[in-house]
Amino acid sequence: MKRQALYLREKALVYGLFFVKGRIAGSFGSNKQRTICSPLLIYPTRIEIENNTTFVYLTNDTPQLNTRLLLELVGDENREEALSNVPKIDGALTDTHISNLVSWIQQYTDIKDALYLLRYPELTTQLDKVSPKGLKVTSSAAVMLVDRPKSSSGIIHELKSIAQSGSVSAPIFKLLSNQEVAPNVSAPPNFEAVPGLLSKAQKTAIKIASSETLGLISGPPGTGKSYTIAATVADRVTQNESVLIVCETEQAIDVIEQKLDEHFFLTGCHIRTGDKAVLKELKSQVASWLNFGIKAIDDDALKHSLSQLRQTQQRTKSLEKQFIKCNKRSMLFGRFIKQAQQPRASLLSRLIYRYIKYRLPKLKTQWSIIDELQQSLSEREQQAAHHIKLTTQARIEHLLNHHRSELVKFNQAIRARSSGKQADIFNSIDPQHLLQAFPVWLVTADTLHRTLPLKKELFDVVLIDEATQCNIAAALPALYRAKRALIVGDAKQLKHVSFLSKEKERELLQKNHIDEEALNKLSYRDNSILHLASDAITTQKSVTMLDEHFRSKQDIIAFSNHHFYDSRLKIMQHRPNQDALGNVYLHRTSGTRCKKGTNTVEIERISALLEDTINRFKNKSHPPSIGIISPFRHQAEAIAKQLNRNFTHDTISRHNIRAATPYGFQGEERDIMLLSFAIDNDSQRAAVYLRKEDMFNVAITRARQAQHVFFSFDPKLLPNDHLLKQFIEYYTNVASQHIGHDDTLDSFQTQVCKTLNERGVQTWKSYPIAGRKVDILCHANDKRLAIDLIGFPGPWQDYFELETYKLFNRANLSIFPLSYGLWVEQQERCLDEIIKRLS
Repeated sequence: MKRQALYLREKALVYGLFFVKGRIAGSFGSNKQRTICSPLLIYPTRIEIENNTTFVYLTNDTPQLNTRLLLELVGDENREEALSNVPKIDGALTDTHISNLVSWIQQYTDIKDALYLLRYPELTTQLDKVSPKGLKVTSSAAVMLVDRPKSSSGIIHELKSIAQSGSVSAPIFKLLSNQEVAPNVSAPPNFEAVPGLLSKAQKTAIKIASSETLGLISGPPGTGKSYTIAATVADRVTQNESVLIVCETEQAIDVIEQKLDEHFFLTGCHIRTGDKAVLKELKSQVASWLNFGIKAIDDDALKHSLSQLRQTQQRTKSLEKQFIKCNKRSMLFGRFIKQAQQPRASLLSRLIYRYIKYRLPKLKTQWSIIDELQQSLSEREQQAAHHIKLTTQARIEHLLNHHRSELVKFNQAIRARSSGKQADIFNSIDPQHLLQAFPVWLVTADTLHRTLPLKKELFDVVLIDEATQCNIAAALPALYRAKRALIVGDAKQLKHVSFLSKEKERELLQKNHIDEEALNKLSYRDNSILHLASDAITTQKSVTMLDEHFRSKQDIIAFSNHHFYDSRLKIMQHRPNQDALGNVYLHRTSGTRCKKGTNTVEIERISALLEDTINRFKNKSHPPSIGIISPFRHQAEAIAKQLNRNFTHDTISRHNIRAATPYGFQGEERDIMLLSFAIDNDSQRAAVYLRKEDMFNVAITRARQAQHVFFSFDPKLLPNDHLLKQFIEYYTNVASQHIGHDDTLDSFQTQVCKTLNERGVQTWKSYPIAGRKVDILCHANDKRLAIDLIGFPGPWQDYFELETYKLFNRANLSIFPLSYGLWVEQQERCLDEIIKRLS
């Protein structure tokens, strides 16, 4: 369990059955033989603890054939016949299945004595005794941690089916033809019905999903890609559309599913495949609907819900107009008050000032309007959530009333014990009826073929997450099932790993009559689906970049923002920090890199820091999560082994500790990250690898709160354009990223700061947050408040637009609008309001 926790992304826990042992020819036609010990059948497995007893559970009754082993066992001369006659195992393993497998082994392989398998379920444990000559199969079983398998055979089958169909979906045509495609007609977004405050870029993403055949969302680290996907789904569901979400990993699906349920209240209208715990819950839910029905939702309730939403939105717009009107008046009043304060003020100026003094106490303050506006926005969010819930219930009620038989079939399918029977039932269901009740499906790319029928444009929209990790071939079956597609990822992060050589790829292109010019575009090894989509899109209105970074502290993301994203990211966590060290810590060691590629001194220093951190948080209810990254696999594995030796399973689980390369942390984050670069002054060849921008960018952007960098070399010895040298020098030379800008500013700002300081409130003038400069930032009692100065003639007389108020709200920072006129006439009242909000 401890090792599985440490290798969550890289390895899968499986139960292997019927092991083949012995020696076979080496790979790629080599004469050198190699020893193997590999199971014919594989079951996905999990470990559970019940009443202090540990159990191993098979998560699927039907075993998977180890196709890679079968390919090794059959000869070239009868390979095609052998593979076409591989016995199918459908459902739980039976004597007939075993008998068919034994017959196949005897006919097509060199394995002798396969009859022993017929004695199953009797098992032998003689896995350690490998026959020196030939191959042997034993009735053995083992629980193993293995590299996560990719189900490429299902993808290949679907690609062949698409090719034979003679037609493709609109997104695929757009991808491969370089021609414009008329977008599928769709309902425009209804932002009123989507809970949450959305940024301009997020609204653009939702518009693209509703109107473009092929769209691209660029999401740098920590910019809310998963939240944007969930918001897009919520909008499409309210418009009665169906959505397919495809991810590369189960962890990515976890994050999106959590956002759908917690932020957009879509529980009950989405189906997630592949997870047995989720399937158990789904079975219970569907059975309940069939046996007891669902609370009736009449049309009046839906209409009333929508009417409430619209009324709240109208009230919100009215308050926004009031706020703008009030601010414009404050600017006018401020100018007249300033004129009246001059030594030789005119009579007219003094009369206007008297009028302003008379009017001010009777007027509504900007902060009261903002408070009402916040309340209105909160009500809208609750009402939007309620409306989505009612809409979901209405969908299910309609299915029960008009197409109950389809839900009965679906219930039978998800309870079927064999995959063949399940497939037959699924094929008999009208998917459009099923999508009425379950409009959202979440699936990994390599299990899609086992989940949904291959039907052209089955879904209104498909969203592909972490698209740089998704190769072109694996994405096409998902895109075939969609009318419109939204590709979400970041070209500055890692793409999928391919072991296909350039020579083999060129050979395949020639074999299939594809010219050399197409290689750059269609290259499987060099391009992800994101790169192909970017090349195929012909108008920038189909593209947007998420630019609000929520994950990391300012200095942690600073280098990446500057070097990879042209300083376009608005850092939403940026706050004044009195710690001059910031949140990035450099640890230079005296370690050396050995021939195996490990640096033991760095490993020891990391272990010591880990132990210290774990002890500091031993009695805390919310301990930080911790990750360790090394760009080099041998160093990452050595650190993982050290973790396994030094820490208990409970400690590893409590802090969610894991060590991996950047590939293992793509799409993940931790509170504290430890980086081990593992090179020394004599590791010039290894240092070349660290120039890989995508790998480097992922490595340095996983931390939320603190980042510790361990290195054992002199940065001066690296070339000036080397990424690692620039990174180390950036954090060596920049003393602190937490500096406010104390420019020569107006007297109104200076007076407010001085008065607040006297009241024990810490202030910063013209402080940069989220791409904006706050007129005054206040801090007291562990709370922060931004002050928007309005009306005093000078650089700060203008007011923040409402989008800025919403921007700061997303950054969890409140703004207090303070007019010059009210400060002059009712200073104590203004101070009391500010202090109250900081108390």
